[in-house]
Amino acid sequence: MACLAGAAASGCKRDPRPLRRVRVTFLPHYILAPVYLASELGFFEQAGIELLVHEVASATQMAPLLAAGTVDVAFSGAIPSMLNAAAKGARIRIVCARETAIPGCIHEVHGYRKSFPEGFHRAAELRGKRISVTAPTSLSAFLLDVLLESAGLGASDVHLLTMPLSESAPALAAGRIDAVLDRDMGLSSPDIIPGPSVAELLPGFQYNFILFGDALLQNDVSAGAGFLAAYLRGVGEFRAGKKPRALQQLAAGSGLAAAGPGPVCLDRLSENGQVDRMSVQRVIDWSSRKKFLVRPIDAAEVIDGRFAEEAQRLNGAQHRLNGGQLP
Repeated sequence: MACLAGAAASGCKRDPRPLRRVRVTFLPHYILAPVYLASELGFFEQAGIELLVHEVASATQMAPLLAAGTVDVAFSGAIPSMLNAAAKGARIRIVCARETAIPGCIHEVHGYRKSFPEGFHRAAELRGKRISVTAPTSLSAFLLDVLLESAGLGASDVHLLTMPLSESAPALAAGRIDAVLDRDMGLSSPDIIPGPSVAELLPGFQYNFILFGDALLQNDVSAGAGFLAAYLRGVGEFRAGKKPRALQQLAAGSGLAAAGPGPVCLDRLSENGQVDRMSVQRVIDWSSRKKFLVRPIDAAEVIDGRFAEEAQRLNGAQHRLNGGQLP
């Protein structure tokens, strides 16, 4: 694991108490910028936390790490591997919302310009196309199914491929595939064009979350809430226009140009972290229909809202302490 050090240059006085190490796993991606920004600005250090980062190549790798206690936190969707681990008794809970579908903000599917010579406007235009998702059990596969179902299509109506995001953008730009399910790909090449948006079909749907494992769940909420409070402060700074030094690295991991997507797209980042139960249940129901789950579960089994609530209280107190500004 690599240590994500806090920014001493932020001018914040360090708490004399020893820092608690929190082990975090995620796929390196543009939308993880608030984590790096919060670290560089010293927010985690102020909360008494030192981050140890374990990057993975696939979201499916996170559930075993979280269930085994190898990591304490995962940045992931409510994907079947996570849900199954919880269904089998692992202490894994969704504690914070990260991304929300906002119409007009992002396009979840992008196409190769020559494959859609008259533009890519309707899900029905995916018929017969070569489409890439990260895995059959991934969030991108769920989003593809939503799009196909809206057009009366199914998986048999397309040529489905799987590949990591870092490979799918170059493949799409070169015309080796026709479309990719990835929310942050649009500016990486003039040959890539945005397609229809799932946000138009599911406005308010939450895509991604923060999940805690046993080490943070079994204690009082203070450590986990401190972690979320620092992260949410990073979200606020990122949405306000600040960028971490690691942005170019994260953009490359997403197959993006270093500039990343436009600022409007940052509106999808949740600033309060409150989890929408129906969004989680929608993915659970899809996973059940696909027979990905070992048993039926209810979203309430895998959501713990205490940490986000306390994080909001902490940030509100910090906001008042600093005269209406979060440093």
